[in-house]
Amino acid sequence: MRLICGVVQLDGTSANPSVLARMTTALSAPGLRVRLQQRIDGAAGLAILDFSHSSNLATQPAALPEAPDGTWLAADMRLDQYPGGVPDSLVFAALEKWDLDLPDRLDGDFALAAWDPRRGRLCCARDIMGVRPLCYVYRPGELFAFASLPRGLHASGVVAPVLDMVVLGRRFVQPGIRETTTVFEEICWLPAGHSLEVSAGGLRVHRAWRPDPQQVGIWRGSAAEAAATLRSLVEEAVSCRIPATGPVAAHLSGGLDSSAVVVLAARRLREVGRKLHTFSQLARPDSKVKDEREYVEAVRAQEPDIEWSPAYLQTPQETGLADPDLPLGGAAAWSSFRICEAASAAGCEVLLSGAGGDEGATYNGAGLYAAVLRAGYLRALPREMQAIARREGKSALRVVAGRLLFPFLPDRAESLLPSRLGQAIVPSPAEVAFAFLSAPFAQQVRQTLPPRWSWRNRPIDRVQMLTESYLVTRADNWSIPAARHGIAFSYPLADRRILDFTLSLPLNRLVDGGFARQPFRNAMAGILPESIRWRTTKFSPFPDAAKVLVGEEPELRARLDRIRRSPAARELFNLNAIAEGLGTVPKASQALEFAEVVARQG
Repeated sequence: MRLICGVVQLDGTSANPSVLARMTTALSAPGLRVRLQQRIDGAAGLAILDFSHSSNLATQPAALPEAPDGTWLAADMRLDQYPGGVPDSLVFAALEKWDLDLPDRLDGDFALAAWDPRRGRLCCARDIMGVRPLCYVYRPGELFAFASLPRGLHASGVVAPVLDMVVLGRRFVQPGIRETTTVFEEICWLPAGHSLEVSAGGLRVHRAWRPDPQQVGIWRGSAAEAAATLRSLVEEAVSCRIPATGPVAAHLSGGLDSSAVVVLAARRLREVGRKLHTFSQLARPDSKVKDEREYVEAVRAQEPDIEWSPAYLQTPQETGLADPDLPLGGAAAWSSFRICEAASAAGCEVLLSGAGGDEGATYNGAGLYAAVLRAGYLRALPREMQAIARREGKSALRVVAGRLLFPFLPDRAESLLPSRLGQAIVPSPAEVAFAFLSAPFAQQVRQTLPPRWSWRNRPIDRVQMLTESYLVTRADNWSIPAARHGIAFSYPLADRRILDFTLSLPLNRLVDGGFARQPFRNAMAGILPESIRWRTTKFSPFPDAAKVLVGEEPELRARLDRIRRSPAARELFNLNAIAEGLGTVPKASQALEFAEVVARQG
């Protein structure tokens, strides 16, 4: 794994070496061995921190790569076609040829910065899914500074570590919200699939990856051909993300996505005598709560040589202070820290995850059968409805009503239907969250929320599920605990080749045999255990969260009493509502954590 950072003066002065030194020190997590490459010359200073076990550690910092034209490069990069390492000459050639369109042309996980001293121009770029992090602060006519993580910018002295409370409020209400702002004032993420150029003349951010909705659904071929093509792409995507040496780590949730990645990675590593270490987020064994354990065990039984460790929800007493770069991480984030810590201790440098599958390889669009009907694919629907009826033990009429008619109801009618059936209307997670904020602060947050997407399986929806969803925010969040332990996340199912192919599939190829999430299910024959390949349910991570909170209620209330002393917390939160919710609503515990962040900030 690598992290990068740098500063460019835009006011005609020279870069200050102490600024870069503070940045690299802040990005060097305790206990990690690091090889430092850096250069400071004139207006610019750039650095690479290489944490890979194969790095040739030196007592003196090494120089940065330089092109024949004098351009320097700081890059954190893994490319699909170069699993053994990326030649610097290739990156320089790609920059010269494609410039700001580079994220649309290089396939892999990367964040890079290239300084051209002749033109006084810095170019930064980030991969299409934002797998490798990169954030920046820009002050026109003064300076531009960047770092893989916000703490590098805070340590530089360029910008103070001041939280943006409204942004934090948005993240609390909609945890997966996609936005370019970090939770800190003045610091922005470079969006996934984007590049930027900055010079004394100004800053320009460029969207390089722009999937064309007109190319969605154009593929023609049989269901068998679609499954064979997807299987080949998934196998290659996993294989190219396995480093040349050492053990590898992976998430194993028990679902379609992570289980397929685990099985393929385990088999590939077995061929060369190496180990896969897997980690599963489960309910605590004594909680007696149903979770994914049955499906995790199915993978372990099929691939008995994988190393496996469970990860349980940390109780409030077990968690410490939040990471400064992830103030709203919560107990779930502490689980990620523990997983990364264990993976690093096992000698792993890469952690594979099935993230991105739902939006691409195992597309799981709501109301999919109705969308197939709307698109005019009529011949296959009677067979699909009959297959679903047999599997679920329901009448064909009931299946048709649920799959083909109900999704056509207007949103308002759909929301009122439970009350007409005598069922209680369950408030949305966002409305529950708003109840824990003070009325003025809730109004502030509400006014800044972007419109919620209503994805209906149209071509533009399928594109935006990849480009405008929670995926990028999750990648940013996961990169923070990973960086603390020298781990690089990678997402095989977010491979560009898989995304391009699955976007090209017409809607009728996304269902087959009475099952959605096709052609992936068919493609994974002989790979996934059958109990997973045909499952239609999925438990959330840590389904015992409410039960854990009940046991911790006295400690949570003690923390709330301490928070009541903070004027800022009293101004922004409905502390009485939080008190009423503790022990019964997990969101109340998250609100308490948010209030603690505010209290510490003052």
